[in-house]
Amino acid sequence: MGAEWPMTTGNPTSVGMPRFDWKMPDDDVAAVLTYIRNSWGNAAPRVSEGDVQKARADIGAERWINH
Repeated sequence: MGAEWPMTTGNPTSVGMPRFDWKMPDDDVAAVLTYIRNSWGNAAPRVSEGDVQKARADIGAERWINH
C-alpha cells in the first residue's frame, strides 16, 4: 500500500509514495525485510514468505502475479 500526506498551506505539494505491493513476489519481500531488520547491527528473526502472505491478507494488499 502506498501513502499520501495531505496538502497544507505549509506543504502545498503533497508527498506521496506509490503502491508497489503487486510488483514483488512474497519471497522477495521477505528477503528485503529480513535484510532491513538485520541491518545496522540488529539481530531479528528471518521474515518468511508465509509472514508476507499473512501481512498482505491482513492489510488487503493485492497478491503478486507474475506477468
